[in-house]
Amino acid sequence: MKRFSNVIYITLGLLALVLIIALIFYLKQGGNQLNEVKSDSTQTQQLEGLVVADSNFVLKQTEKPNMFIIGKSYRAKYTDLAKLISETAGPLMNAIATKNLIIKGSIMAVYNQIPTQENEMDIFIGIPVDKEIQETEYSYRNIKAGKFHKITANAELGKGAPIWENVKKILESRNEGNQQAVSFPLIEYPSDARNSEMTTAITQVNFLIPIK
Repeated sequence: MKRFSNVIYITLGLLALVLIIALIFYLKQGGNQLNEVKSDSTQTQQLEGLVVADSNFVLKQTEKPNMFIIGKSYRAKYTDLAKLISETAGPLMNAIATKNLIIKGSIMAVYNQIPTQENEMDIFIGIPVDKEIQETEYSYRNIKAGKFHKITANAELGKGAPIWENVKKILESRNEGNQQAVSFPLIEYPSDARNSEMTTAITQVNFLIPIK
């Protein structure tokens, strides 16, 4: 009887040892899989085009389809951007509804130069729609489909000039000092959805820079 008990204890001991070895192997494999997941995550982040991030902005790469932007052109200071958008949004939305157009994105500003805080510039304010039509009061800006640098900036509309300048320097430095590293036109629009009159405060905006 005692001998039989010893056999049971030995058998249980061997089973416990096998379970411990199996557990160690499982944990090791799990760790390897976790490392692979992390590696895949890092690779995905690189494939998405993450370029740089700091406390004020994140710069990535993205793709955009063709955009037909209906709107108005102004000669004004960049710092007046929020006011221009507010004044343009309501009437433009009404015109889009009257023409039975389909809105394809947020209201946005289009520039052909890097914004500054001091000087006046040409600013086109418009809304992407599904197609281009004959229109007398408003004009169109057509943006070709392609890849863009997308900058999500912690700034209010019309107050992102320092970030625009910083991004310009980063792109130039990454292109070996090439002064033509920034392509045009540039686009700026709110990060989150707002009502047609833009009555709420906006503290985060997106910049788009074509990659050519």
